[in-house]
Amino acid sequence: MGRDIIHTVLRKCSGLLARVFPTYEREKEVATEIVHEVLINRKTVKAISEIRPYFALQIFPYEFYENNEFVDTYLRYLAEDTKSVLYHEVRNNQNLAGRDRYALPKRNRLLNYLFGDCKVAERYGVYRPIGEFVISHLDELYSSSLPDPYNEPMGDFFEEGQWDSKLMVGIRFFDIMVTSALYQNIQWHMWLYYFTHFVERIVRNLDPNEKLVDFHAEWPTKYHYALYEITSCLCKWASAVDHLPLDQDNVALETTLAHHENGNIPKSSMLALGQIAKQILVTDALSDRFKKYIIDIVYRRYFELRKVAATQPYADALMNSIQCGGFSMGKTSYEYDQYLLDAFEEFDRIPYEIDLSDELRRRLQENVDRSRA
Repeated sequence: MGRDIIHTVLRKCSGLLARVFPTYEREKEVATEIVHEVLINRKTVKAISEIRPYFALQIFPYEFYENNEFVDTYLRYLAEDTKSVLYHEVRNNQNLAGRDRYALPKRNRLLNYLFGDCKVAERYGVYRPIGEFVISHLDELYSSSLPDPYNEPMGDFFEEGQWDSKLMVGIRFFDIMVTSALYQNIQWHMWLYYFTHFVERIVRNLDPNEKLVDFHAEWPTKYHYALYEITSCLCKWASAVDHLPLDQDNVALETTLAHHENGNIPKSSMLALGQIAKQILVTDALSDRFKKYIIDIVYRRYFELRKVAATQPYADALMNSIQCGGFSMGKTSYEYDQYLLDAFEEFDRIPYEIDLSDELRRRLQENVDRSRA
């Protein structure tokens, strides 16, 4: 489709939208046909994402019947194109407006529109096209005969490469989205559980070149860095209760058991942490050194929550999830339980109270004894 045709269709559509459609039946039919063509025609949506990406924001508020399909397709095309406004805005949206809360400046028009009021993101389920795109990206890398670039050493990935990475921009998108929803008291987990599917595929895809990779580096490969970032995001959301009102609707805890609370973002983050902990600790693709590095992050968050009386229940909920591998109905193994204990034996407990440290060790030992029996 040529640029002239694209602009003609867009001008017709925007003109009709501006007039909010005439009352005459024939005009209504024509307008409906044009809107339908714009919203479901993949070539047109692709052209919008490339040539007039912010035109989509004029369509969103009308809530046409086709809007969900349009939003899915539009965001998918933005995610596929590393030169799109999505990548540009994610890179330029790292400033905070407070503790852990992203600023969402108006110049980042897409992110500001979606997450300035996260009810918009919730209504259109924007987590779905981005989450599914990252999954398909990882699956394509796994099935490709070409070397997987994420199995290579970091190089300048931290400084530059991650901003052109389809995996990392997907992770950053979820970070901005879920963080915004958390602070806006959105009572929905925003499908942060997509992170568990990312980790499942990362672990599967891991196959570092031993001749090139330094396994003593903090992040031996780009996949290692992605695992670190996913763990850090989940820990950040889980422990946000140390400064948010504990009676906030999407924070208030119903039970410390590893049961679903879909309206509670910190609790959902804890359950996802349990799942990825199990995926990471039982795989042979990661070294013991890196496994300990990841679980140490979780142990530190546990103690930060456990040392304050008001957040003690959240610490218990976090450890229940870790020990259950995510859910109370889930299954772990003796190998997993023993690894949790072994990692804790090497954990630096000096900064924490002896009583709290001994309590957690007893708890982990009891879990090992039960699984051994």
